[in-house]
Amino acid sequence: MSKEPNLKRMSQGEIDEIKIEAYMSKEEKIKKILLESGFKDKDIMFGRVNLGTGRKYLRVGYWRPLSDELVEKLNLFEDRYYDEDCGYKYSYAY
Repeated sequence: MSKEPNLKRMSQGEIDEIKIEAYMSKEEKIKKILLESGFKDKDIMFGRVNLGTGRKYLRVGYWRPLSDELVEKLNLFEDRYYDEDCGYKYSYAY
């Protein structure tokens, strides 16, 4: 259960940030957290599986794994498969 922020103790800038985040899409929120975690914008890619489900997914770099902490923080579901040439490739459904 998330705790409601105490607006009386917050600066106007902090309140504005909460308002902005309330209107951000899931992709924008994921990207913001990844950028704050040190990932480069060019390495963050979003896509959609076209095999019937239309499931959305995230890919970072060339199918790099994310830490368990980030996966949990972003509420993602890890999907990996083994490629004989490259080893494991990671993507994350959300």
